[in-house]
Amino acid sequence: MALEVTIDHTVLAFTLGASVCAAIFFGLAPALHGTALDFHSTLKEGGRAVSQSRARNRTHNVLVAAEIALALALLTGAGIFVQNFLYEVYSDHGFDPNQVLTANISLSSARYKEPSKQADFFKSVIQNLDALPGVISAGATTTLVPSERAITFSIAGQPVLLRTKRERTAYFTISPDYLHTLRIPLLRGRSFLPTDSVQAPPVALVNQAFIQHYFPNEEPLGKRVRLDTSATDRSDWTEIVGIVGNVGARSGEQKDMPQVYEPYLQRPSPVMTFALRTSSDPAAFAPILRRAVWNLDNEQPITAVQTMNQVVADYRAGGVVMGSLMGVFAGLGIALAIVGVFGVMAYTVARRTHEIGIRMALGAKRSDVLRMVLRKGMVLGAFGVGIGLALGAPLMWLLLPPEDQTAIPFNQHIAVFLAAAFLMGLAALLASYIPARRATKVDPIVALRCE
Repeated sequence: MALEVTIDHTVLAFTLGASVCAAIFFGLAPALHGTALDFHSTLKEGGRAVSQSRARNRTHNVLVAAEIALALALLTGAGIFVQNFLYEVYSDHGFDPNQVLTANISLSSARYKEPSKQADFFKSVIQNLDALPGVISAGATTTLVPSERAITFSIAGQPVLLRTKRERTAYFTISPDYLHTLRIPLLRGRSFLPTDSVQAPPVALVNQAFIQHYFPNEEPLGKRVRLDTSATDRSDWTEIVGIVGNVGARSGEQKDMPQVYEPYLQRPSPVMTFALRTSSDPAAFAPILRRAVWNLDNEQPITAVQTMNQVVADYRAGGVVMGSLMGVFAGLGIALAIVGVFGVMAYTVARRTHEIGIRMALGAKRSDVLRMVLRKGMVLGAFGVGIGLALGAPLMWLLLPPEDQTAIPFNQHIAVFLAAAFLMGLAALLASYIPARRATKVDPIVALRCE
């Protein structure tokens, strides 16, 4: 979650070191140039001897163009990142989080050490919740968010691998009505039944992504897998009896990750998360949920009582932080580019005051001077944007894995790319305009007299 974001001291030290090295490196060149001045020529030719040479002009121009190019690449990456994040926020989660209340229960009493008693307790709680007025349905799961728990597994008929080399899948243990409560669609086969107990053969549900990864050209129903849900390998095989839709909740989490479900009556757990779908505001049912549990055992703690919308928002909060940071960094990149272009153009105008004065004394109009200065700024901007487009194109492809390209129309990413280029071009124009306006106000007489 966003509250768990911390500062990495190694990264902080690296950033500090890189900043110091950059300051030394870029400050060293002017310092060395200053120590290499020919004082005899300087005194003989006056202040004009310290004017920029063509080589120094080219160096300034290259640095500004590079600054614009890097800022454009950063802006492109930030724009695509934010676009992908917004798509995740407003796209389908694979379930309906509205009007759902969740709560965690961890059985702490010694009387529930046996798995059968754990299963009986949670079964009784669900029955009590289902009987409450205003509760549409109730279910329970060991894993509310897919990425919170993953296990390894083997497929019957395939070579047996070491546990460290086996495939991994997100894992849930759920009650029979959990899918109905979250409105996770059952696509094929059957859901879990109250008769899927420890005495019955092990069964499981898998999602579409599981089938696409491991049974792309086979009939998955009836296939058997062995799930590594304990420290030692299980001896039993679990039959796939149904296929459900893909689920995702965390920001940046792929909904096409393989997921497998087992009935909690077959795999009891002392820790479960309840989900209630209500007919009105789910937050108002928090006291009712507590009473339903404490009527069975008032010693059991109930924690993390919140709506499913709050759960989803919390898990997506990290994406909000990252999106904000990317936006801030992109803004800083634009600001640096504007400052760079403005600095070079202002310095150029200051050094060309005598030339501009002569031009205006010979009849050049203010509009001609404005166009002359703006032209140089726009040439720098065009070079920078061109290089930035060349850098941003491969960056865009790197930021777009195949599943994202199919999720968001590719022309929308192109629009972000072109909008970033337009924004950088506009920034270069604005940064050139102020020095250009200043150049038009040069008094020819004053300029010639100063020289």
